[in-house]
Amino acid sequence: MSLRRNEPMKERGQILILCAFYMAVLMLFVGLAIDGGLAYLTKARITKAADAAALASVRYAGKGQSQVAAIAQSVFSMNYTPTNGSSLPPTVSTTLSTDSLGNSLVTVTATASVKTYCMGLLPTFQQLNVSFSSQARYARVQMTLVLDRTGSMTSNAPGTSLPDAVSDFIGQFDDVKDTVALISFANDNTIDFPMQTGGFQSSITSIANGMPGRFNGATYSDGALLAAITEESLPMGLTGTIVHAVVFFTDGNANTVQTRLTCSSGSVNTGTIWNIGGLDSPPNQSNIVGFVSTNNPPSNCRSNGPLNSNPTYECGTQGDVPPNNPSNFCNGTFQTGTGTQANLTFANVNSDALNRSVQDANIMRAAGYVVYSVGLHGPSGVLNNTFLCQIANDPCLAYGGNPTFDPNLPSGEFVPASDYTQLGSAFQEVANNIHLRLVQ
Repeated sequence: MSLRRNEPMKERGQILILCAFYMAVLMLFVGLAIDGGLAYLTKARITKAADAAALASVRYAGKGQSQVAAIAQSVFSMNYTPTNGSSLPPTVSTTLSTDSLGNSLVTVTATASVKTYCMGLLPTFQQLNVSFSSQARYARVQMTLVLDRTGSMTSNAPGTSLPDAVSDFIGQFDDVKDTVALISFANDNTIDFPMQTGGFQSSITSIANGMPGRFNGATYSDGALLAAITEESLPMGLTGTIVHAVVFFTDGNANTVQTRLTCSSGSVNTGTIWNIGGLDSPPNQSNIVGFVSTNNPPSNCRSNGPLNSNPTYECGTQGDVPPNNPSNFCNGTFQTGTGTQANLTFANVNSDALNRSVQDANIMRAAGYVVYSVGLHGPSGVLNNTFLCQIANDPCLAYGGNPTFDPNLPSGEFVPASDYTQLGSAFQEVANNIHLRLVQ
């Protein structure tokens, strides 16, 4: 009988031993969960910071190892949030190299030590080392910068606002490996700096500094974008991964086209090429069209005086009584946004100017080029957000939408600046977008 009375006591003793064992195992798993969670959280944070550091520093690959490393360390520190339990700040190492295709590579490796709580009861596991490596590749860029230098820029971009924005923007690119051209436009378009690999930063900065002295004239966007197509298609002998980008900047509407017209009187030759349009707002009569900066104006057309130091003339069109001579008018047809032909009127000329510019951008996209647009609002002129969304093939949901957005073609970005003080940040946003496309 006594043996039977002792059996429950033995069982209770065994249960206590088992409970102690399972409690120790449970505590071990809890410790692993706590310390492992801290390690996981730390790795997630250094991963985010290392990725940001690699992306930010790779754009400065042309400036050498020391500056790349300094930028990487600075960006990492700004993006890293210490985890409770981290005993020391992470160590960051940065390596600049080149792959077999000539693309610059930046590798950022970060290592953090995490102080353990439960596992720290064992001397070997008093801290855990967590590390992560991020690598960014900078593909070479062939870029054309297209700048508006029309008359309205005088009041819309006073002082050095445009030169400063351009200088900062162009400094974001590799002055050794990247290839850049600069085109500007008003009544005409000029290739101010032909496509060149490396050595472009100082030249383009100098040209931009002189741009305010050239602000005058109308908005011949079509001519500038056609020139950009030519520059981007130049075979520059580049190797490796090449990204083509066009950055188009304006403060107003495209309002000028260059085409052939037939005028009925005077010494005008049939088939003469005219720069036509030049105004954002219609004149008093809808069938009056301006001829901008022509060396051979139609006889008896009315001089409209200087348009930002450029001579202009208003000439009647068929069906309208001309200003000075009822027998004088000019005939022509223009393609509207729907692809149909329309008579020569102010509205149709402006529609054609917009349509031609968008067609130019579509040609670039069909070749695989990415087009960006920067629009400057100001006291002079009216910025057409829809037009600039179409130029960039940006869906522009925040700006009323883009009626011609095509998801099957490269999509750029439209960035508006509310005034000239925001111009630098607008160009910076485009630079960031381009760099994100370049990093792979």
